Amino acid sequence: MTEIWKNIIKIRDGFPFTCFFLLRTKFFRVILSESKHLKKLVLLPLIVLMILFCCGCRENSSEPDNQNFGQEIRVSGQIVSDDSTYLMHPLQILLVGESTYTDSSDDMGYFEFLISEQGTFHLIIKDEDYKNLDSVFVISSDTLISVSLQPVLDDYFPLNIGDRLTYIYSLKELCSGDNIYIDGIEDWVIADLRTSKDSIFYKCRRNFNGIKIDARGPDTPDTSVVNISDEFSILEDKKHNIYIDHPDFISGITFPRYYNRNFPDEIVYEATSGFVFIYRLKKQTGLTFWQQTTGSGHCSTTKSWSLTE
Repeated sequence: MTEIWKNIIKIRDGFPFTCFFLLRTKFFRVILSESKHLKKLVLLPLIVLMILFCCGCRENSSEPDNQNFGQEIRVSGQIVSDDSTYLMHPLQILLVGESTYTDSSDDMGYFEFLISEQGTFHLIIKDEDYKNLDSVFVISSDTLISVSLQPVLDDYFPLNIGDRLTYIYSLKELCSGDNIYIDGIEDWVIADLRTSKDSIFYKCRRNFNGIKIDARGPDTPDTSVVNISDEFSILEDKKHNIYIDHPDFISGITFPRYYNRNFPDEIVYEATSGFVFIYRLKKQTGLTFWQQTTGSGHCSTTKSWSLTE
């Protein structure tokens, strides 16, 4: 169909020049010089034909203005999550121009549309696990699109002034029968915060009340009351990693505050690197368990904090 229209246009556009060329030939000049009557007989029909042909073709022509008339345009691409994880599930996608097209991505985020028009389009994605996306593209030919979605994140360590966390604390220091035990209750209260360019510092007040049993040596174990009141900091960096500067915690350990909805309600992390280390984070609750064991052989120290219900 496109080739037919191209030929019609060529004929239409060339018709006036053909008439002009004929009028300049010697044959027509002789005819037109013979009499006024012949001029009318020749010129009038030619002029009428030129007007009718040219105007008629333009008026009745439905040739589109673009070269993709009758052809489908392929719009394809991939959706990725900007936290470098895979998509949680396939997503519904809308491509909205003069017409609306729908597609679903696969598990890897790939999608494809076959559309029959050009113009400005909105690529729209709405999903409860991601922030809404509405991106604008001008499409005139096959197009490859890559878009990044920002996942909705859940808070696994809420930190607000006045928040209180209460833990059951336990210490076991074992060394060939010379043992020390401390058990008690430890309260954390977020008392204040201050911000810098790259971090937030939360001031945490600690109150501990417990019992210490010193079973070193052959004598009867000594029992004493332990009361501690002090402060420590919880640091949140610009990437929302948490570092707890607790005086009894192993230093240098950080963990993310936010996780996307791919993660379970409670996250368990275990590591062995010169020591045994375990922590648990619960969505909208915070740190529910922390345990660290140092030492080896006959002597080891284990400390643990378990959040009370």
